[in-house]
Amino acid sequence: ARELRTDEPTVVRLLSAVYRKLGTDPTGLTLVPLP
Repeated sequence: ARELRTDEPTVVRLLSAVYRKLGTDPTGLTLVPLP
């Protein structure tokens, strides 16, 4: 059961992990659109 809350820290962590997989900065600050 996933509790999808609007907690910013959690969202930032999720986005950070996703963007790291995409090959961007671990901080997720550099959002580069994929070609």
